Amino acid sequence: MQKTMYENSKRHLTMESNTEREQMITERLPLKKHKKVCIISGGDVNQEFLLKLLKEEECEQIICVDGGLKHAYELNLKVDYIVGDFDTIDHVIIRHYKDETSVPIREYNPVKDSTDTDIALSLALSAEPEAVYIVGGIGSRMDHTLGNIHILKKTLSSNSNTYLINEHNRISMLSHSVVLEKRKMFGDYISFIPFTEKIENLTLKGFKYPLENCTMVNGESLGISNEIVDETAYVEFQKGILLMIEARD
Repeated sequence: MQKTMYENSKRHLTMESNTEREQMITERLPLKKHKKVCIISGGDVNQEFLLKLLKEEECEQIICVDGGLKHAYELNLKVDYIVGDFDTIDHVIIRHYKDETSVPIREYNPVKDSTDTDIALSLALSAEPEAVYIVGGIGSRMDHTLGNIHILKKTLSSNSNTYLINEHNRISMLSHSVVLEKRKMFGDYISFIPFTEKIENLTLKGFKYPLENCTMVNGESLGISNEIVDETAYVEFQKGILLMIEARD
């Protein structure tokens, strides 16, 4: 449904006030630099997988996003930042963190131009971490899931490896050639999907289904469900942005 001029104006005015508020909080609560950051968002979260990820990746900072705070609360995790408009979190839980802890909280008006997860990712990237893991960014709301895939694009201008991850998938974006080690792969299957209109001169070496100087076009399924067969695999291309999905059953 098309928004009225008043609704659009109201939305942008809200965003301006949020930006001013964010600047004030940033000045008062400077973000420490950490090597690995975990964002717990409000989608589906397997708590057993979350605990395993935090331990294996040695995440040093946790940012909770709205409903994702529920999992940190139930697992008694140390939370470093809380971000959201809090339209999905139990009020008892958010009140606990407001009244009984000193955890910095960034609260936003629900009428805004960015999702809570998008805001949390920008916050995480400002610390220039080695890696960011977004848990709870995949769920039953396909619009939010696709939106979270799209915000990975902002990470390409940083030096932070960012992953949208759950117990079955690890999703990332590539803007340049990479070398992959089979022993470090998340699952048995790996898919490549053009995020831009096309990927030029794509070469896959060390894969079950290799390619050489191929133009992969958006809207086709050529890159789905490949496998690494050599100990080292090569993904080479000259132009475009590639979505890489490592998957397991």
